[in-house]
Amino acid sequence: MAALAIVPAMTSPAETDRRLGDLLRYGTVCEVAGAHCRVKLDEGFETDWIKMPMIRAGSIRIWAPFANGEEVSLVCPDGDIAAATIHASHASDDYPAPLDPAQTRIDWADGSWIGYDPGAGDFTVQLVAGAVRLVAPGGLAIDADVEVRGKLHATAEISSDIDLTASGVSLVDHDHVETGALTKKPRRQ
Repeated sequence: MAALAIVPAMTSPAETDRRLGDLLRYGTVCEVAGAHCRVKLDEGFETDWIKMPMIRAGSIRIWAPFANGEEVSLVCPDGDIAAATIHASHASDDYPAPLDPAQTRIDWADGSWIGYDPGAGDFTVQLVAGAVRLVAPGGLAIDADVEVRGKLHATAEISSDIDLTASGVSLVDHDHVETGALTKKPRRQ
């Protein structure tokens, strides 16, 4: 029985150079539609629709779609641009990196951002408009001092295991001047 020989296809040195040169390409996102985008390469050539990558795409999914003008690098198997996948995006003049290199941040086009500064230990959520909504059927526990700088509204009972003080008046220990009848407001001590 004769052995099966595998003979590599003969390619010219120029074709090999082209394939190697096209393995990694750089370009700019020029059109976005759903989960796909087109990329304009440095030479002016525009790709077909490429599926945008996700940071995670399994049981945990993190989606952050590209924006027009975002610089990206493409990995092209065998130097084939038609088979390209987007490998990464890069800071640019239009979309610079955040000013503080020590801070981990997510910035949105409207100016809203989330960031963590490990040096200071600060975590910040800053919205330019809108509201924050937390849904936690099991409750929310905050192990910290809390300062509210705006109005506070509750649609259910507010309870405390200790005394409450408002404008210097203790809810538990304030005095009432009259007994056995409808009383006036508590007296400040």
